[in-house]
Amino acid sequence: MELKPHFKIMIVEDNDFYNKLLTRHIQNYISPIAVSQGFTFELFCYTTFKDFSLNLNDEIDFILCDYFLNDGYTAINLLELVNKLIKRVRVIVISKSQDIKTSIRTLLKGAVEFLAKDRETLKKSGHILEEMIYELLEKRRNTKLN
Repeated sequence: MELKPHFKIMIVEDNDFYNKLLTRHIQNYISPIAVSQGFTFELFCYTTFKDFSLNLNDEIDFILCDYFLNDGYTAINLLELVNKLIKRVRVIVISKSQDIKTSIRTLLKGAVEFLAKDRETLKKSGHILEEMIYELLEKRRNTKLN
């Protein structure tokens, strides 16, 4: 029996309300795709950088994080930690800050996407995550064929 592909997604957002909103959106958006494409996924949600860092491991596939986190941490700190521990994780940074320097800095540190928080952010985050999941599924299929 072949195991279904399984993805682990972390959400790091210090605003409890937005954390729950983003989590619920990703859960509702990805669930029907998972059923139709034959994969499973888990969501892990954190409101502090400390909790995130204690739970970070090499099985994580995707991270959606706010730029400004609690206790003076930012997505830059998160990306530096991720780069030390995990090479293959894909990080999407979401921020109220629409400063071009901030977005470029996160991309140079390894983020795959920078989204400005606006009324379209939830929808965009789901679409981007979906595209990245399809990309990984395709790579796995191609690896099995070769």
